[in-house]
Amino acid sequence: MHLDPLPPDPLPPDPPGAGSGRLQSVLALLQHLLPAHTARVAQVPPGHRCTDDRSPRDDEPTRVPLVTGDGREVGHLLLRARDGRPPGPGRWQLLGQVLPLLAEEVDPMRAVLDAVRRVPDVVAGAVLAPDGGCLEIPGLEPHPLLHAGSPVAAAASERIGVCRLGTSFLWPTGARGAALGHVRVTALDTGAPAADHRPPSC
Repeated sequence: MHLDPLPPDPLPPDPPGAGSGRLQSVLALLQHLLPAHTARVAQVPPGHRCTDDRSPRDDEPTRVPLVTGDGREVGHLLLRARDGRPPGPGRWQLLGQVLPLLAEEVDPMRAVLDAVRRVPDVVAGAVLAPDGGCLEIPGLEPHPLLHAGSPVAAAASERIGVCRLGTSFLWPTGARGAALGHVRVTALDTGAPAADHRPPSC
């Protein structure tokens, strides 16, 4: 199991949804498995890959990657031993059975998929990452208009910054001067409450 260190203080805030009943139940199970440790969960941005291979110091919490079934790193479990002693092999084995549940609960794609289901006739999609990249959405096909640095991605990012919850607009599918038709582009802010993820008019 690959372990990485984090700065000793402060621990990152819990991810969105950390107050959900299922996540709290999993964290309660962790507390039962590791009574001598404090545990926190930290979310990472979509597409993040950890490259830090240092061994943690005694004063640092241990960071255990949370990886989904399709190999995406979506967060970390942060463990700090109250007595400075790491979990024994048996505890690590039990912990390995809990990690997939935690990964499912903090997966940011859950909010994305929930938003996508509220948009009719979706045929393709991508996540606009904070760094300007476009990430695939599980279960949706990619589209040649949706890639890092594309005019569509730039327009969607600009419009959603103004319209806040979301935006919808038409975009030509052909080359300049030889348009073959149009597609409707819908961009949603998945950080908004689920009830607001409806087809926008902005």
